[in-house]
Amino acid sequence: MGCDIHMVMEYRAVPGAEDQTPWWWEFGGVCNPGRDYVLFSRLAGVRGPVGGALIPARGLPEAFSSEVRHELLFSIDDKPLPNNEAVDWDNRMVTRAKADEWVRGGCSQLMQVDGSTYVTHPDYHTHSWLSLGEYAGVLLDVHARGETIAPGYWAIQAALATFADRGYEARVVFWFDN
Repeated sequence: MGCDIHMVMEYRAVPGAEDQTPWWWEFGGVCNPGRDYVLFSRLAGVRGPVGGALIPARGLPEAFSSEVRHELLFSIDDKPLPNNEAVDWDNRMVTRAKADEWVRGGCSQLMQVDGSTYVTHPDYHTHSWLSLGEYAGVLLDVHARGETIAPGYWAIQAALATFADRGYEARVVFWFDN
């Protein structure tokens, strides 16, 4: 079974930026620049040796874009869902009983966001995030080891750098599936 990465580029205003909006915006939606187990190991210790991560996985940041919320979090509903299903995958809704089952099984966690309780997607794991500088450092480390990195990873760095050059704080939020 393979493992894939899901990445969201995010940016927010800092003093002096063109836009003074304080929250995180996503850019480009969720992307998967390619399966690279050497890079996965250096990014978060996934599919590699223990201690392989340059920066151990941090979990989700305290605040994040609506794209990250939509992809990772399920609303918990005490009422039956349409068609009496336990999970509405398209609308990211789950019954309380199913959410509790996911949490007990260790495949999900409960999260408080803006005063509401959500449960994380049961198929995703090892959530983390890196600033532009940290992300660039991981790419350079893997490149210095003589490994080839798919161009999509470099393009993410270039996009993040463009936001930073325009006065924004930029980062990448990511997670993995199995």
